[in-house]
Amino acid sequence: MLFDLDAATAINAFSDIGAIQFNPDHQDCWSVTITVNNIEPCGAVLCDFWQGDCYNVELREYNP
Repeated sequence: MLFDLDAATAINAFSDIGAIQFNPDHQDCWSVTITVNNIEPCGAVLCDFWQGDCYNVELREYNP
């Protein structure tokens, strides 16, 4: 996932990896859900995407 975020140069690349806008009030903030075997969510990667680069990358783990 981190390689995909690093390779993204435009906002439309985020839809290819399943990213969604994390905060509707802040258009640069994006979230990608991380799953186990493409079924069970286990966390998310959050980042700010601005001028073709990702900033403030954060991993949030889900605790069952």
